[in-house]
Amino acid sequence: MSGREKYNFLVDLREEQRTGLFYSVLYRIAPFKKNSKVFNVSYYDSYTIKLFKSLLGLAVYRKKNFFSYEGIGFEPLNLRKGVIYYLLESLGFSGLVYKLNAKKVKSKFRGKVISAHWGLTAGILSTYIARELKVKNIITFHGSDIHSIPKDRRNMTAQTLKAMEMATLNIFVSVALRDKALELGFSGGNSKVVHNGIPILENIETNPAVDILKKSKLSEGKRIIAFVGNLNKVKNVSILPYVEYHLSKLTEDYFFVFAGDGEFFELLANEMNHKIMLGYLEQGSIDSLLRSADILILPSLNEGLPLIIAEALAVGTKVVASNAGGINEILPDEFIVPLGAGFEERFAKKIYDVLNSDFCPELNEKFTLNYMQNKDVLTVESLL
Repeated sequence: MSGREKYNFLVDLREEQRTGLFYSVLYRIAPFKKNSKVFNVSYYDSYTIKLFKSLLGLAVYRKKNFFSYEGIGFEPLNLRKGVIYYLLESLGFSGLVYKLNAKKVKSKFRGKVISAHWGLTAGILSTYIARELKVKNIITFHGSDIHSIPKDRRNMTAQTLKAMEMATLNIFVSVALRDKALELGFSGGNSKVVHNGIPILENIETNPAVDILKKSKLSEGKRIIAFVGNLNKVKNVSILPYVEYHLSKLTEDYFFVFAGDGEFFELLANEMNHKIMLGYLEQGSIDSLLRSADILILPSLNEGLPLIIAEALAVGTKVVASNAGGINEILPDEFIVPLGAGFEERFAKKIYDVLNSDFCPELNEKFTLNYMQNKDVLTVESLL
């Protein structure tokens, strides 16, 4: 690393999983790429653990490869998980494991600030490395690293809270996400909110499959209801067959289009009547789909600040969403359906009403890429 590099970034990303989190992190790192180095946390199981897990049919942690995206190189920070690692973790000594790992890798870090994205793994490790090197560190929390995982993995809650208190600064992508951290027990003093932002595209790539889809559905008089994201429990997509049931009582002029993969892919493919399953789409194709869609839906149980809503509003596509997380910070109340009893029927009615309305809210400037990056740069520079 050259002496000119002021910053180290520590992330936990996979090249093949280019979803909302991937782009959120990429956008925040981009302004610093000329004088920084990015390390990608890469836990891998030892030979003994691999053998044991294989016999039990359990998922094995493997080393990540170096990859580069839009001029940013992501160098794997390899951390071995052996028998002693799992033993210490199971006995509640996670802090000791992080401390030992920090000592192993600290020589790689030369910047004046360590900025971690994704509170779990990268964020916790960054605080121990920063303490070893006596430098400042920032943790940016994006969503599930606060609202879901610490609650589901109770052994992580104490370490997450400790990391937040140890950090020089914690950044949350929404007010709602910071409120969740406070509920966990975070003191809140060393924190601020910097909303995610998206680039405003002048020209959007056309995707032949999406264009054909749009033309075919228009010829049938159908309107496209799009969902973009992971088809999992957090996104609450398993309720959509019930939403369709209630919507079909109001209109037959619709078609659901799903862009994403996940545990509920087969359920939706089998139980939705009017649907197309596109699977994973690259970002350019997502932009094309959003411009073609009549409405985007997001019935999530939890959220940080979903960029997909900003992307839809930026191209003039209406949105109906739940009131999870920071959604009400980006979307007006008249497009939001509170979670709770009868949600499926109320969500269907809202879709119908919004489809038949001419009004679409504009995207607030504070959710644009330039606005977000300027705030991030000022925040990081203030620590030097």
